[in-house]
Amino acid sequence: MQDVNTAVITGRLTKDPELTYVGDDKTAKTTARIAVQRPNGREAEDRGAGFYDVDVWGIHAENLCRYQKKGKRIAVEGRLDFEQWEYEGSKYQRTFIVAERVHYLEKADSAPVGDSGDPAPNEAPEEAEPAQAAA
Repeated sequence: MQDVNTAVITGRLTKDPELTYVGDDKTAKTTARIAVQRPNGREAEDRGAGFYDVDVWGIHAENLCRYQKKGKRIAVEGRLDFEQWEYEGSKYQRTFIVAERVHYLEKADSAPVGDSGDPAPNEAPEEAEPAQAAA
């Protein structure tokens, strides 16, 4: 059996996504933090939340920053990735999701919207194509 690396989450943006440009080719990138409620079977209790970093690249990062804001629900499909580094003698590590698709689950405040609640064609895509990772 072949190994599988797939992550799918839905949740809310914890802050407005911020766009940066990285590398010699100035590829657009944003790291969004998504809050995902933890299920525990009891609706009356506070279930808490898990927080996940999601790296989004290219036009999909630009669209996410343009059309989505803090508190908006999104779904992310992607793969888990891991990085580690050392800074001033201390070792650090980070596990995150690299987005391959981003779905907007709520109407964005500034995005033109069709009758179905989905962004109008050629305006704010509901689903992003696979993201490009800059190395």
